[in-house]
Amino acid sequence: MEGYNDVRLIIGDHETLSKLKYIVTGFYGLGLCGYLTSRYLCEVAEELGSLKRIGIVWSTNLPPVVEVNNNGTFNYPVELCQISEKAGVLLFRYQVPSSLHVSIADKITDLAKKHDITLILAGGIDIKVFSPDERENVDIVYTGNSFFKAKLESGAFKWDINRSPPGVVVSGGIAIFLMFAEMKGVPAVSLLAPTYAQAGYIDNLASLRLARRIIEIFDFGLDPSPLDARIQVELARLIEMKAKREPRQRREERFEAETEEFGIT
Repeated sequence: MEGYNDVRLIIGDHETLSKLKYIVTGFYGLGLCGYLTSRYLCEVAEELGSLKRIGIVWSTNLPPVVEVNNNGTFNYPVELCQISEKAGVLLFRYQVPSSLHVSIADKITDLAKKHDITLILAGGIDIKVFSPDERENVDIVYTGNSFFKAKLESGAFKWDINRSPPGVVVSGGIAIFLMFAEMKGVPAVSLLAPTYAQAGYIDNLASLRLARRIIEIFDFGLDPSPLDARIQVELARLIEMKAKREPRQRREERFEAETEEFGIT
């Protein structure tokens, strides 16, 4: 599309790109689930020796920072990486200006259209949109465009994911990608992990679980066992935190009851 010239998509390995069937990406939204999910996928691929940078997103408006990697070189702010033979991740290592999201979505959906790639958009959804009875066991939900719906109806995937509750507002980078994909005929689906809409809240567990489900649902051919190990560590950490927090909560509740009895406000 015309008018989006402030971003360049620089591909260094066209042969690898031509084999990809999926590109996952995510943004810095609720619980940081989108960013963390895409990062965890890349970290697992690196641990398994299958991570490969095949391109970068370039703009003079990107944050002027790079991340030092394990090899002593550096990573760009936004990279397109291969994580398995048929899956890639567009990883936003840093939060880019929202003004660039339109340009990036334009370039990536053009790429996806050319190579017949399905876009998987990871993110979080406020757990409060579900009824109190549902919240304890609620799973990830999805919303897709009409082209992804057509793939579902054709039986392309073994699908057991519930639709997102109606009326939920999807915003930011995910919404922009969904709209561009719809305009260009690219299958795109957003998978949303229930999390908490609290400022500064980082939901590692929801992100780890979402990364694992994506590997499983779309059959990436990537061993999820490193994610399983991280999930167990995160669960143990949360259980420990809860055990430490409960005595304090009981003390606070006891103090509140005592102060109410003596009329202290």
